[in-house]
Amino acid sequence: AVLERRLQWIREERRRSFCPELADALFAEDERVVAIDLERRRVLQDAAIPAEEKARRLEALDARLPEPVREARRRASAPARVAREVETLRAAGASDAEVFAARERAFGTEAAERLALLDRERAAFDEKLAAFVAERERLLADPSLPEPERAAQAEALLEARFTESERIRVRALDAAQAASR
Repeated sequence: AVLERRLQWIREERRRSFCPELADALFAEDERVVAIDLERRRVLQDAAIPAEEKARRLEALDARLPEPVREARRRASAPARVAREVETLRAAGASDAEVFAARERAFGTEAAERLALLDRERAAFDEKLAAFVAERERLLADPSLPEPERAAQAEALLEARFTESERIRVRALDAAQAASR
């Protein structure tokens, strides 16, 4: 309601500052987009609306947007949409080639190749991290070493296995895991 009142106040101020015809020529499309976005927000926040009905209403609201706005939003949401599609494909057991094809359709060959390379780099890091964590856990559980020695050897293991930037990432992952416990 506050946002709607603000939009109404802005509309009135614009029409007072400019003649109504000029204000409409300059701002009508923007005001229409904001009004649609406010309605979209109401639909999203209404817990009483079933998911299928919400989806239908949101689609109808999107259809009312000007084409350039719809296209800009479609392009802006493509990475998230394709990421969800890839996640679904992988959960269904899709091959790397199927994932590549989905990305290629959405972004082109060059981008799909870069994303495939990123996947390989992430997988290699995850493998490296898993091996490090397993070895570190064995080291930290070794009762024959005093606690300060275990901590020092764990740190040395981290230093030996990872680059400086990777160590920052490993420490951040450790901190996030510790915080979630």
